[in-house]
Amino acid sequence: MFTVVLSNVNLLIIRQKYTIIQIENNYHKADSGFNRVATWYDKLASLVFGNVLKTAQTTFIPKIPQDAVIVVLGGGSGWLLSVLLDECLPRKVIYIDASFRMISLAQQRVENDPRVEFRVGNEQDVRLDDRADVVITPFILDLFTQSRLETAILPKLNNALKVGGLWLSTDFMNPNFLWQRLLLRAMYRFFRLTAGIEARRLANWYELLNKDFTRLDEASYWNGFIKAGLWKKP
Repeated sequence: MFTVVLSNVNLLIIRQKYTIIQIENNYHKADSGFNRVATWYDKLASLVFGNVLKTAQTTFIPKIPQDAVIVVLGGGSGWLLSVLLDECLPRKVIYIDASFRMISLAQQRVENDPRVEFRVGNEQDVRLDDRADVVITPFILDLFTQSRLETAILPKLNNALKVGGLWLSTDFMNPNFLWQRLLLRAMYRFFRLTAGIEARRLANWYELLNKDFTRLDEASYWNGFIKAGLWKKP
């Protein structure tokens, strides 16, 4: 129970604390250990990749229509959410991440923008009645096994996406060069140790999306190691 305070500032602080507590209580639904790396994940990504990860993720943002309902799975600390709110003028963003610390960072970054519904969880927290115009999966599909992508994650998101809706996905591709193989191997080992990710190797997420959706455009970065794609639900 919280002590009642009259100050608007204190009330705001209490609401924010309450939100975080609710998030923590619901964390049993999540299957990510990214809580442990949330505060320094973006800095590490920038140190290793520079701006290329952000560049790739924003490649097809201009293709998103205004007033859209957008579902973001695995959005992280919220920098991408800020871009979506500023540039796409969405009606609603459903922002799902398995890390309550990532959700907390995103809430702070966008100052709890009323257009955003935050959910701590995974694909099981995507609802059929979300009726999304756009689905975004930014560097999240590489965390899971091929089987889970095929049987759970992609079908769940597909069911929530309207016919004619857009799917933006950005992630790593199977390496073409030795340095890429070494880096990918190191990343999997590192995040299995620090965040307890499920996958041991990269699933063929790109071909899975190509199988069920119409690819409209794509862009490659870092000698093909990173791919951004834009698909449409037929």
